[in-house]
Amino acid sequence: MDAPTLEPKFLPSGHELGVVAVGFSGGQGKQGVDAAPMALIKAGLINQLKDELEYNVHYDGEVHAYTDIMPKDDPPYRNMKRPLSVSAVTKALSEQVYEHASQGRFILTLGGDHSIAIGTVSGTAK
Repeated sequence: MDAPTLEPKFLPSGHELGVVAVGFSGGQGKQGVDAAPMALIKAGLINQLKDELEYNVHYDGEVHAYTDIMPKDDPPYRNMKRPLSVSAVTKALSEQVYEHASQGRFILTLGGDHSIAIGTVSGTAK
């Protein structure tokens, strides 16, 4: 792999990268997707981003599970699985993503559950 050579149009620097890892599987029924961020990190992704792609990586060293904000009762609603949990997690993720975006960083969100896209997009858009 080679380091990026194009400077991004909307970011102050193309070398600042914010990484948020989210171990969440509440938006769907398959077990194990919450393990994907840790598997990527253990496989050396953070080091590759730094060493091979020359990013200045801002990562808090944690795979966030957000277990402390999960509601105890979260019944399905109109075919949506755990809507209250998904809402709580995407709100917390949105705030984390916004922190990186407000610093002018490109953001990489690691996860397994497709629902984390909601927090990634909203935090970036904010």
